[in-house]
Amino acid sequence: MCKAAVVGRGISKVLLLGVTVLTSLDDTALPEIGFRGSVEDEVLLLAELAKNAGITGLVVSPQELPILRERFGSLFTTVIPGIRPSWAKPGDQRRILTPRQAVDAGADYLVIGRPITASTDPRTAVLRIIDELEQR
Repeated sequence: MCKAAVVGRGISKVLLLGVTVLTSLDDTALPEIGFRGSVEDEVLLLAELAKNAGITGLVVSPQELPILRERFGSLFTTVIPGIRPSWAKPGDQRRILTPRQAVDAGADYLVIGRPITASTDPRTAVLRIIDELEQR
């Protein structure tokens, strides 16, 4: 079992994350890198391995978050990349959701990079994302 620990201090508040399938990959890309199953199959397999190893946090695509929650409930703290506001281009990301969709699906943490960092006005981009999150 994995437990995050600081030498000489016992259990810490460090969250050890397992990574499932990158959001830039899809079912057509997986066989090219040696995976045999679908994205959903591989995410569930990797999550099961993480659970058995005692890992309690996962980086998972927003599109697989519902199946992860269905199978494992709230066992895992989830970090969700591939978040694209409604106004942002997907770029190289293939399995994306908007911030609101990801939160509604049960995300714990959102990773929103390029829509902010590639913006000519990052502050306004963040404010737009917050506004989008507040809309229902």
